[in-house]
Amino acid sequence: MDKNIKYARKCVRDSLNKGEAPIASHLLYTQPGILDDDVPEERQWGIDAGLAWRKDSEATIVYIDLGITRGMEYGITDAKENNRPIEYRSIDNVIKYNHHGADVLVKKELKGKHADFCLCYQCKKFHPGDSNNCPISNDVYQNCVKYNNKEKLMHQEYQYLNIMQKIIDEGKRNENRTGVATKRLLCEVMKFDLSEEFPLLTTKKVYWKGVLHELLWFLSGDTNIKYLQDNGVHIWDANAKDYWEKVIKPLKEQEKEKRKKHPLATVDAHPWFESMEEGDLGPVYGAQWRNFNGWHQQGFDQIKWAENEIRNNPESRRIIVSAWNLHEIPMMALPPCHCFFKLTVDGDTLHCTVYIRSNDFLLGSPFNIASYALLTCMFASTSDLKPGNLNYIADDCHLYENHFEQAETQLKRKPYSFPKIKINKRDSILDITANDIELIGYKSHAAIKAPLAV
Repeated sequence: MDKNIKYARKCVRDSLNKGEAPIASHLLYTQPGILDDDVPEERQWGIDAGLAWRKDSEATIVYIDLGITRGMEYGITDAKENNRPIEYRSIDNVIKYNHHGADVLVKKELKGKHADFCLCYQCKKFHPGDSNNCPISNDVYQNCVKYNNKEKLMHQEYQYLNIMQKIIDEGKRNENRTGVATKRLLCEVMKFDLSEEFPLLTTKKVYWKGVLHELLWFLSGDTNIKYLQDNGVHIWDANAKDYWEKVIKPLKEQEKEKRKKHPLATVDAHPWFESMEEGDLGPVYGAQWRNFNGWHQQGFDQIKWAENEIRNNPESRRIIVSAWNLHEIPMMALPPCHCFFKLTVDGDTLHCTVYIRSNDFLLGSPFNIASYALLTCMFASTSDLKPGNLNYIADDCHLYENHFEQAETQLKRKPYSFPKIKINKRDSILDITANDIELIGYKSHAAIKAPLAV
């Protein structure tokens, strides 16, 4: 028997005995009790097949094909003749034996259609290929190696870094209201598991104090930056200044002149901006979360409502908190970037999905990921639930042109382990203070500074 086949069989058995994923390009499930010696010799022709079985499940024939496609064809025929289901899986480990940079070229049956695929030896995934050409030169294969190698699939932060690299490589140039052009992708999605760790990115230092106090500020319903400034947080200063100088101050001056000319006029006697002061931002996130549609009047408290729904109507699919209020957007310093979030209770676990209409990927995304992860953990802690997944949907996902150099710097860094979060138990999310929240074990690379496009 060929030494490569012997080695293949040994590797398969070793990996199965360790409880690891088998070293294989595809699996053909068979009836229990079928072992390697039961497979006819002619079925092994061209297969370079290792055959093994899982101790904890039905017997499985594991075909290891090291480059000869005809063996796979025999395998499909054999399975169909015996009415056996066929399952194809990507793998965690592969024998370091390849055919022009790929472990195997196979014909994969998918929904009744045959298509040529190659199994990338870097990321262990099937990708479109051509059995007549070397897949190492294929663009799909190259992108696969760049974005999806095994190491990058192990750490959750690589979801973010992979998208950042993809924006640089594939993003389309786009002009926008700020005057600074971007490269953008549309509708990128990340999923962070919050059950064991907290996704505060580590390839640059994330401004944790800002994340913490901004979220508490939102939850309080406040819309003036004084609270943030009192706590040493200045992330909204530029927006507040721009809003005051370009919007509110001119409106106040116009209203003053109008009243001079018409002192007895009662129309618009109390305009929406009348009581606004320097540092106000209009009905932004806090106003919408805590007093929806109630600028200068009584509105609807979405946070209290959501907390009540989590506890008393956990099967609901409608626990959505929206900051997108078309009626009040013209009054805001900045329309909401993170427009709404949805909370879902699944057994004893709470999940959150957030939709970001416009995402500054270098500056905004790390901040938003941490903020909504913290919000999810806070809601879970006050409702005796475990934090589950944060599903992060970034619609217009972009890098500003004056952020490219900083992004390249970040991409060269290797992530550290994520920290953990501890939140003291309180009756309501609105009772939680900064002193109740502890970030544990955060280690990061140095901060990366970049200009904010206003």
